[in-house]
Amino acid sequence: MDLGELRWELVACLGGVFVICYFSMWKGILVSGKVVWFTALFPYVVLFILMIRGATLPGAGEGVKYYLTPNFTRLASSQGYRSKAVKCLNPMLFTVIDLRLSQMS
Repeated sequence: MDLGELRWELVACLGGVFVICYFSMWKGILVSGKVVWFTALFPYVVLFILMIRGATLPGAGEGVKYYLTPNFTRLASSQGYRSKAVKCLNPMLFTVIDLRLSQMS
């Protein structure tokens, strides 16, 4: 079985994660609590930075306006609702059939 070559970028990432995990657990629970604070808040910081970056791009105002303005002609067509109803009701139908068959036996 040939697994191919090592991808050195992934090996470096894995090594970095091991080093970060080692140093985060090195001093015990006090440092782990600080790591939890960082990992809980850092995604929000990144999302806020990306939101600011996206808001400063050219055409951002038109994009937000398009996102918030409903297209009533598409809402009036039944095609989308029909396909979503089938996706929702299909598992329910199979569950009801299965329950009826199990009650018969």
